[in-house]
Amino acid sequence: MSLLVSVLAIGSLLLASAGRARGPEQEPKEDAAVAEARSFAVYALSRGAGVPSEARRALEEVQDRIDEDRREGVVVQTRGTRIGLEGETRLCVEYEDPEPARRALARARDIVKDVDLVNLVVEPCDKDE
Repeated sequence: MSLLVSVLAIGSLLLASAGRARGPEQEPKEDAAVAEARSFAVYALSRGAGVPSEARRALEEVQDRIDEDRREGVVVQTRGTRIGLEGETRLCVEYEDPEPARRALARARDIVKDVDLVNLVVEPCDKDE
């Protein structure tokens, strides 16, 4: 009986220490940075034959959602930059307020999820910042 009690006590200690190892106050630095981010970039890339139509559509859909925010009065700036010879593009989006930026980032992630040759990166629009 005492062996069972000892095993249960050790198990409880292990679970308790695992819970302390990562509580809500100890979010990963990346999550904290994303929560404070006001800008992100969407990259539409190519693999030798130009940017695929699915990647172009994803980039256009992200831009459409940003335009919807703008029509609703949200202050947001966009900068599109051609970054390659085959139509590769970087669309950088910068919101004045972090809350609409978080919503836009979540929407953009949903849009580009599983789209080949599209990358979404939380980064400043001016990479020198």
